[in-house]
Amino acid sequence: MVTVSGEVGELALFAYGRQSAAQVNLDGPEDAVSAVREASFGV
Repeated sequence: MVTVSGEVGELALFAYGRQSAAQVNLDGPEDAVSAVREASFGV
């Protein structure tokens, strides 16, 4: 499980495929955080 936290606008950026631009915190096991960072969430 990975918890993504941040401001609402930043979370929206992250959820819509702009992970590299979003200023969010990812908390969880290292392998899970890496998987989330590499995942494609674009709509």
